[in-house]
Amino acid sequence: MSTETPNAATTPLIRDEFPDLEVETTHGSISLPEEYEGEWFILFSHPGDFTPVCTTEFTAFEERREAFEARDANLIGLSVDRVHSHHKWTEWIADELDVDIDFPIIADEGGTVGERLGMLHPGGGLATIRTVFLVDPEGVVRQILYYPKELGRELDSPRMDDPGGGVEHVELCGRDGWADVLLLAPATANTVGKIAAAVDDTPVTTCATTALGADVPVVCAPAMHEPMYDHPGVLEAIDRVESWGVDFVDPRIEEGKAKIATEAAIVTEVARAAGDRPLAGRRVVVTSGATSEAVDTVRVLTNRASGRTGRAVARALYARGANVTLLHDAAAARTATATDGAPHADVVDVESAAEMTEAAVEACAEADALVSAAAISDYTVEAAAGKIRSGKESLTLELTPTPKLLDTVRGEFPDIPLVGFKAEPGGDDEALAAKARMTLERAGLAFVVANDAGVMGAGETRALVVRRDAVDAYEGSKLGLGLRVADELVGVLA
Repeated sequence: MSTETPNAATTPLIRDEFPDLEVETTHGSISLPEEYEGEWFILFSHPGDFTPVCTTEFTAFEERREAFEARDANLIGLSVDRVHSHHKWTEWIADELDVDIDFPIIADEGGTVGERLGMLHPGGGLATIRTVFLVDPEGVVRQILYYPKELGRELDSPRMDDPGGGVEHVELCGRDGWADVLLLAPATANTVGKIAAAVDDTPVTTCATTALGADVPVVCAPAMHEPMYDHPGVLEAIDRVESWGVDFVDPRIEEGKAKIATEAAIVTEVARAAGDRPLAGRRVVVTSGATSEAVDTVRVLTNRASGRTGRAVARALYARGANVTLLHDAAAARTATATDGAPHADVVDVESAAEMTEAAVEACAEADALVSAAAISDYTVEAAAGKIRSGKESLTLELTPTPKLLDTVRGEFPDIPLVGFKAEPGGDDEALAAKARMTLERAGLAFVVANDAGVMGAGETRALVVRRDAVDAYEGSKLGLGLRVADELVGVLA
């Protein structure tokens, strides 16, 4: 396999003068870079007309043309075809997409311009690499961007200034930089190893070294093949970097790979790193989801609670700095979606009301507060041995009350702050608040979140935050409600 780099002798590089070229365009003959003397110009290429990516990109550039021109930057495109074909293509764009392409398009039918600028793949014929040349008012190349021809292009990335001589890593991540947090996602084994050794040979590692020296929070989301993640040197590098205060979002181990964590997990870790963490050093126990009471070895009595609210509360508490223990119903834990799972919490899977109550008492021994958002069964039944046979004309189950979790915890820990959730069917806000206050008084709660039972399983919610002397309404996402609960708890624990 040849490793020869095509056009190496003639390809302009950053800080080189852009070569003198006479090109045919949809605006006639143009001399480059003379045509744009005293102004910036951006030359961007694409393999051919009428392709979806090419068409959408050219229209996107046109939509930004006035913004570029306001910065004395001119656009000029290049495509492998004739001037006549370009005119037909731009006419089609105008007719079908209602966009008039006003910048010139170079006709590089023979590939001469692409070859001169190093845009051609080895053995790829006239299929140009999708390239952007950023040329300054003196005709000097200041930036070159290359893109795979199969992917879309980031049109807002070119900079209208000199990329050389600046100290962007300090401007971004220094003591007076604008970054609140540095996120490395994905963080490869190579990158983590370099950060651990203070090696600064890429923009990423240089920003990381700067951030660590300036006490800017850093979050890493590792992603690599599983054997690489298990390498002793990589694990040692992670431990070392973590000891410096860098937060790691654990990857998902699937299919022999340490896959990057979910977007929700990464966002939650970044929110925690960048925030004030008013609950730092606090341990909060959260109950979530439905419980299930076994009727026999197959059937259970349960309810429609999805556990979304409890997981949202746990996520919000973690973002505010707390360490979270989540007591979660086992069934929902198995089916919780990747977007709202709980990688940020110590999860204890439970099934029955008795199991959840027992786990809550155990967890609260080391906790600063308990938020009980679970829909815990009010009744249980003595489970039959084996499976109850079908075909009977009728079947009677004797239900017995389950102990109240909040009352049990209060009996064990008289001083721990407790937060309850109260779901009631229908009714108005006044009646709902009155029932919530009865629970508040009975168990000595800090406050109660009351809502209509009809929101169980829904994505949005409406709730009342009920205190002894006030009631506030909330309406919106369950994550928003979780943040409201977390912020209320901050005041309780202050």
